[in-house]
Order: sequence, then structure tokens, then C-alpha cells
Amino acid sequence: MCRENVRVGERTSFGVGGRARWFAEPESIDELVRCVRACRERDLPFFMLGGGTNILFRDESYPGVVIATRRLKRKSVDSVRGQLTFETGVPLSFAIRTAIRHGLSGLETFVGIPGSVGGAVYGNAGGCGIGLGERVDAVEVLQADGQLEWLAASDIDWSYRSSGLGDRVVTRARLSLAGDRVADVRARTQLVMDRKRATQPLSARSAGCVFRNPTGASAGQLIEAAGLKGVREGGAAVSDVHANFIVNEEAATSADVSDLIDRVVRTIRERNAVDLVREIVTPSH
Repeated sequence: MCRENVRVGERTSFGVGGRARWFAEPESIDELVRCVRACRERDLPFFMLGGGTNILFRDESYPGVVIATRRLKRKSVDSVRGQLTFETGVPLSFAIRTAIRHGLSGLETFVGIPGSVGGAVYGNAGGCGIGLGERVDAVEVLQADGQLEWLAASDIDWSYRSSGLGDRVVTRARLSLAGDRVADVRARTQLVMDRKRATQPLSARSAGCVFRNPTGASAGQLIEAAGLKGVREGGAAVSDVHANFIVNEEAATSADVSDLIDRVVRTIRERNAVDLVREIVTPSH
């Protein structure tokens, strides 16, 4: 289940970064639990890799275990109650398609957000001013003591781009949605997707929005107003389509991306006295 010296940067949407000392890809929740428990018992650092869409691995090797969840894709549907339950590795796009097929509304605004259900829940991914936590009924997590536990959404400390789950590992999520006509749900989803295609570089190698929006402001608008669209560091560039995206245009390195992020942060701090906060995650060593 565990392999050594595996390239993990290429498993991210950025396509940059080095290797992991160990790489695990459990095929069941039980395997995931055993893997995480083994890491904790041995005091090994580990990092949960979902869809890899908001991750920036460093060029240097990650010294611990990267645990990929992409094989954890089981689902269950209770269309009468409007509930969909997904394992952590289910792509968010698949969850949205499942909701459409069953005439369940509530995920339309999240279309176009890549990644896994587990990662989206953990990071409280947002779309059109709505956080995914608002659609969650309960989350199953692996606690620090190695036990699985279902947490009601009301017992989770949701905030902007955060679930507050800390060192707990998301294993399953149950979403609660409203019944609607399939055609209406599909049409609303398509409208959101069309708008995103027109305003975001969805086909580029990026990690989505790099920064959280400051209170009362738009990170993208601040970066664009500072004249930073198109600015480059090595093979990385601020997108000409949406300034809160950094794209890997020409075989960028992780250092290129990090240097460009730092340059944007410095510029906005000097120009607007605002400290931009990263939305993308860099696994710590």
C-alpha cells in the first residue's frame, strides 16, 4: 500500500513540486484509518492529498507520507430525504452530477470547483458567496485518537474557507439538499459554469484562487488594480484572465510560484496596506 520516493507534484493541478518519501493510496476507509494510525504511532508527518487542486508541493521532497484519497469513491443516495453521502475521495464534480441526476438542488454554485469532496469540506470551499458547509448535514472524521466519529454540521466551527477540523481527517460527508426539477437544477448549474468559463482560466494549470478575499474586498480586483496581471516569475504568471489565479505556463517550479506569490503579497501590502492570506496549501516539512 505504501511506495517510496514517488513524484507527487505531478499529481496536482499546478503540476509542480518534488517527491514524497512515502506515498500511500488506500482503497477503503479501513485502509485509510490503518495508514493514518500507523503514521501517528510512528510520529511520521503525513499529508492528505485529495484532488490536488489547491496544493503547492515544494521542489524539495516531502519527508513524510502523502496519503492520496482518490480511490475512496463510494456513495449512497437518499433522494427522499435529499441526502447524498460520499467518501472523501469522490470528485466534487461527480457529487454535483449526482445531485443533478436525482433532482437535488444546492450544489449548483460549486460547479467548476475542482478537487474532492473531502478536501472541499475540510476547506469549506465556496462559490458565489456560499460555503459548502452550508450544504453539509454531517461529516465523519478520524479523530486524533484514531477513532471514527460522525460530527453534526452544527457542531463544526465553519468559517470562511475553513471547517476548523484541524488535525481530524475527513473520511465521509453527508450533504443535505432540496428537491427540484432535474431540468431546473441542470440549467442553473450550466449558468454558473458558463460564467466561470468566461471569467476564470479553467483550462490552465493552476490551483484555483491563490488568495482569500480580504474583508470587504476582492483579492483579484486588488491584484488587477496593482497592474500585476501577466507578471511573471520564471515559468509562473499571474493570469491575464483572473488576477487571483497563478498559472504554470512554462515548466514552472514550485519556487517560481512561491516567489510570485510573495511578490504579489508585498505589492498589495505596500499599495493597499492589506495582507493577502493564501488559500492554497503548502505541505509543511
